[in-house]
Amino acid sequence: QADHAQMASGAAPAGTLKSRFDALLHEAFADQESYLYWVVSNFVLVVTLFSVIVIILDYKPLLRIEEVFVTTVFILEYAANAYVARPTRKYVLSWRGFVDAIAIAPVLLTWAAMPEMKIARGLRVVRLARVLRFLRLLRLARVLKLTKDAAGDSHKTVGVTLLGVGVVIVAVCRGLRAFLPEGVLRPLLIAGIIFVVVGDVVYILAIRRSR
Repeated sequence: QADHAQMASGAAPAGTLKSRFDALLHEAFADQESYLYWVVSNFVLVVTLFSVIVIILDYKPLLRIEEVFVTTVFILEYAANAYVARPTRKYVLSWRGFVDAIAIAPVLLTWAAMPEMKIARGLRVVRLARVLRFLRLLRLARVLKLTKDAAGDSHKTVGVTLLGVGVVIVAVCRGLRAFLPEGVLRPLLIAGIIFVVVGDVVYILAIRRSR
């Protein structure tokens, strides 16, 4: 009777809305043959590339935007993938789920540490600053997200390899900044950034060829 009343009033039954929502999520995150899946997955890849390049360049005006926007996209992607997986733990405990979690965790930990940073004093400030720098470097592990879609595509494999090499070089330079002379540090950083930029371009061109 409730369904008849809903139909009479012109409202769609709740079950229908839920089934449509489920179908849309499955098409976007599970049906690898669908156009929507291609659009969503490549949007996430482009967001990942944007995130890595902003962190590498350490461009302050974009870092906050990158932090909020990119993390929101990754959280929604993680939640959607966990929702469509049956059972959920199959995704959560998989390599794909682990990589997606690693892409989110450093930012969430940074947000958790910020209140402590505001009330910290003396050496605690220095220690927390080091932790935050490490967490920012750890965000570069997002490049691993690109490996999930590179299998079987030689162009994407080349792109993600160049990106990976560049990320490692930059991470080492940032981590050992206090110990490396300027004459060594600057050329290494430039080389790392070149690897990242070229890898970005190669990967984006591979995305355009993939459909």
